[in-house]
Amino acid sequence: MYWLLGLTFIHVVGEGGLGFVEALRTGSLALLAFALESVIEGGAAFLAVRHLRLLADREQDHARRDRMLARWIGISFLLLGAYVVARAIYELTHGAHAEQSVLGLLLTLFASFGMPFVGYGKWKTARRLGSEGLAAEAKESIACSIDSSLTLLAMIGALLGAPGWVDPALSLLMV
Repeated sequence: MYWLLGLTFIHVVGEGGLGFVEALRTGSLALLAFALESVIEGGAAFLAVRHLRLLADREQDHARRDRMLARWIGISFLLLGAYVVARAIYELTHGAHAEQSVLGLLLTLFASFGMPFVGYGKWKTARRLGSEGLAAEAKESIACSIDSSLTLLAMIGALLGAPGWVDPALSLLMV
C-alpha cells in the first residue's frame, strides 16, 4: 500500500502543478477542477501514509483517525464541488471559452488509464485492512479516473473546436 500511496503522491504533485498552470493559461474549468482534485488526492495520499504508519502504534485511536481521514476527503470534495458548480454556472452564463491544450490532453489521458488500476489496488488493500479512511482515499483515486476521462473529453472538445459551453458542462458532470 505504501508504494501505491507514494506513486499517487508523486504523480499528483506533477499532475496537479502542470494541470493548474495549464488551466490558468487556457481558461479551462474542467482542467482546473482536475488539477485541484489532484491536490486533494495528494493530500489524501499523504494523510493515508501517515495513517498507515500510525496503525503500527497500538496506543493510537485508529477508529478516530480513520474517520478523520474519511471526513477530510469528503469535506475537501464538497468544497471543490461547490467551487466547480459556481464557476461553471458563471462560465455558462457569461460565454467563457477554453483554449486548446495538448499538455492537458496528455495529462488527462495518462490519468484516465492509469488511475483505475492504482485506485483498485488501494481499495483491495483498504478492504483487507478494514480501514474506512483508506477505502475513502482509494475511492477518491477511482473518482479521479472518472473525472480525468471527463476532462479528457473537454480537452478533445477544445482541440476539435467544440462550443464554449462544453468545458463547463463537463465540469458539472464531475460534481
